[in-house]
Amino acid sequence: MKNPLFKNAPANRAAFTLIELLVVIAIIAILAALLLPALSSARTRAFMATDLNNNRQILLGSQLFGGDNEDSLPQPGWGTKVDCWAAAANIPLGGNPATYDSVLTNQIDSFKRGELYQYTKTEKIMMCPADKPTPQFKQRQIYTTSYVWNGAVVGYAAYTISSNNWPKTFKSTRFKPDAVQQWEADENGSLLFWNDFSNYPDQGISARHGKGAVVGMFGGSAQRISVADFAMLAGCPNGAWDKAGGGSRWRFAKPSSPNQLWCNPVNDGHP
Repeated sequence: MKNPLFKNAPANRAAFTLIELLVVIAIIAILAALLLPALSSARTRAFMATDLNNNRQILLGSQLFGGDNEDSLPQPGWGTKVDCWAAAANIPLGGNPATYDSVLTNQIDSFKRGELYQYTKTEKIMMCPADKPTPQFKQRQIYTTSYVWNGAVVGYAAYTISSNNWPKTFKSTRFKPDAVQQWEADENGSLLFWNDFSNYPDQGISARHGKGAVVGMFGGSAQRISVADFAMLAGCPNGAWDKAGGGSRWRFAKPSSPNQLWCNPVNDGHP
C-alpha cells in the first residue's frame, strides 16, 4: 500500500537535462583539447625511438657485413641492377597502386636475398612506423624501406651500362664516424626519391616527425637531427630540397667543404 504522505512526490529522475548534457560535452571537449597535443607528442617520441632502433640495427648489419668483406661497405642501392644493402639485384619495382600487394610481397622476398638480411633477419626494421601505405606511398617504386643511404658510399658514381661496370663501395674507414650514412627520405618529394635505395643529400629528409628526424652514422650510431640542420648541411636553405629529384646539383649553395652529409671520400666530398 502506498504511503499517502508521498502521493505528490515527483517520480525518480533518470535522465540528464539538455543543459547538463551540454556541460558534460563541453568539459570532455576541453579535456580532449588539453590531452591530444600531449598524446601526439608522445606518439611522435615513440616513433622516433623506433627509428633510432631501426637505424642502429641496420648499421650494425652494415658493420657486420664489413667485417666479412675486408671492411668494404655494402652497395648503397645507387641503382637496382646489383645486390645492395636493401635488396637483391633487379628488384621488382612498384608504382601502380593496383599491384601494390603483390609487388610488396616480391620486394620483401628481394630484401631477404639482399646483402644485409643475413645480419638483420627481419624486414620490420626497414620501416618507420609513421610511414603508412597511403595512396601517395603506393606510387613509389620502392615499398620496403623508409630509409635511404648516402650515395657517397660509391662516390655518387653512376653505373656504366656499356661496360656493365658497377662502382665499388669505399671501406668504412674512409668516412668519419659522425658522417651520415642513412636517413629517412622525404615522402612528399619527387617519386624519383624512391626509385632505388640511396639519394643525394639535397634530395632531402622526411619531416614526418616535426622539426626533428633520425639519421644513422658510418660509425654505427644513430641520433636525432633537426630538419633545419640537415637542410643547412645539404646546402638547401629552409628545406627547399631538389624536388625534381635527380636534377642538377647545387640549385642553391654548394657547400664549400665536405661535411657530415657531403662526405664523398674523393672530389672534396661532392659529386
